[in-house]
Amino acid sequence: MCLHLSDLGRHEEALEFVQEAIYIREELSESNLYRFGPDLADSLHNKGSQLSALGRFGEALEASQRTVLIREALAKVDIGSRFKSDLANSLHNAAFDLSNLGRHEEALEADQRAVSIWEALAKEDPDIFNPDLASSLHNMCVNLSDLDRYEEAFEAILRAVLIREALSEEDPDRFSLDLAVSLQVMDRIRRIV
Repeated sequence: MCLHLSDLGRHEEALEFVQEAIYIREELSESNLYRFGPDLADSLHNKGSQLSALGRFGEALEASQRTVLIREALAKVDIGSRFKSDLANSLHNAAFDLSNLGRHEEALEADQRAVSIWEALAKEDPDIFNPDLASSLHNMCVNLSDLDRYEEAFEAILRAVLIREALSEEDPDRFSLDLAVSLQVMDRIRRIV
């Protein structure tokens, strides 16, 4: 219900539903985090998304940070990639919220952690995880730019462009727009460097 309301732009109503889900899932997670924690983290993620859409970035950050904590705990016991990729996504959301609050150093730290996770996952399965790695590199470039660290920003966006060029060659309908956006950012950064 939350996602449908969100798709309709009814974020306040969506927030009410997700808050109710969080309350239920918090109680369940107290007895078994591994079993119920993923659902709680998903609900907290949805809450953060709704709050961000409403411009309530401080509250969104609180939800994102709670999500990161849960997913860190789950990733420690995960022998596969599911919780690690969820953690990287949560770090991305936290970086977005931090950036919107003007906390660019902290946003960069979250982005760097996300990139590190995606790099490790992409080594194992590039077809699945390279799109996420490119996205995180792109976001890291933006945060580096916000900190006037343009040479590092250029390195990050160059890596994103190279990955997105390869992806776009394989599936232009899916990846060409992302490539175009990264190329535009790279051009802007190149003019500064």
